Amino acid sequence: MLPIQRDRAGLSRRDYRISPFGITANCFAPGVIATGRIMQTVIPGSIQSNRDRAELIALRRLGTVEDCAKVVEFLATDLSDYVTGAVIPIDGGLVRG
Repeated sequence: MLPIQRDRAGLSRRDYRISPFGITANCFAPGVIATGRIMQTVIPGSIQSNRDRAELIALRRLGTVEDCAKVVEFLATDLSDYVTGAVIPIDGGLVRG
């Protein structure tokens, strides 16, 4: 991860100041998540247009709200107690170029 990405997420300095108190600072960066609004406005048209968008994603599908919820659940539990200052992409391996 580039330092500028951490700065944009607001994690570069804040996580170092609050971590000694047992507080972790993380965030997630969702990709294209198949919500009702996205399906109606951002990706209008047919099922084919949604498949075309999914072709840019390594997992070959759009994300779901449940995909995001799983990461949030992880961050909210003790399983992530040694994770801080992270920006976690939830994008299925979206190809950027």
